[in-house]
Amino acid sequence: MRALPGLDLSKGMPRDLFKETINNRTWVRNQNSHLQELLIYEYTDWSNASDPIVLRQRFIDINTDATFKAPAILSAKAFVKKQFPTYFYQLETAPATIPGYQKPHGQEYITALIFFTHLNLTTAGEIKLSKDIMTLWTNFAKTGNPNKPTPLEKNWPQYTADHEEYLGLSPNLTVRSKMRPDKMALWNELLPSIQETMKPTRASHMPTTTGKTDDKKDKLVMVLAILTGVFGALAVILLVLLITTCCKRKRRERDYLEYQLT
Repeated sequence: MRALPGLDLSKGMPRDLFKETINNRTWVRNQNSHLQELLIYEYTDWSNASDPIVLRQRFIDINTDATFKAPAILSAKAFVKKQFPTYFYQLETAPATIPGYQKPHGQEYITALIFFTHLNLTTAGEIKLSKDIMTLWTNFAKTGNPNKPTPLEKNWPQYTADHEEYLGLSPNLTVRSKMRPDKMALWNELLPSIQETMKPTRASHMPTTTGKTDDKKDKLVMVLAILTGVFGALAVILLVLLITTCCKRKRRERDYLEYQLT
């Protein structure tokens, strides 16, 4: 658990720390204590309000929703509004051979890279998912459609305003719809509608999400989404090159040692 550097959260997160951390963070512009209280209320499982394991997961959830999922959904809707073909996915599994690796949140590029390169994959399910990801990404690079020219057993539907369908990436590919609708409505609709009336208690260092869909804001969202995708793709390429170089170096060293021994 790396959300709070220097603190051991392996046994969960105490409620006092849960509330303190949410209160000490800027989530949107013009926020005040009432908004923070709203977030604490929304992300508390009131059937297990003091369970440190549940609170730790809810703390992960609020950070994931605010930083990754809500902006991603907002970007997808902006692309759809401009009638661009849009495909949305969520990586729902991680290699079991990586110690301590939990369900990824905002680490799709890194985890997809692991599956893409077959590193440390031992189970049949992991290997199948790796091949499926390679097929989907290759199809999309060739045609702009992840389902062609090499279809898989599950068709990846376009993301639409009506159905909001996306592909859950796991050994058994699953089509889902409306990702966390209550929490996405919270970040993309409710908070933007009320934050303009709030008197700020601190300056924000984070851009706020907005539910307003005028052309300028849609364009800004799309530009940010494209830039994020470009930088993410470059990161994947650099990591692939680094891994390939390291593998080649180790192979040469092994071959050299074998040559010396013979």
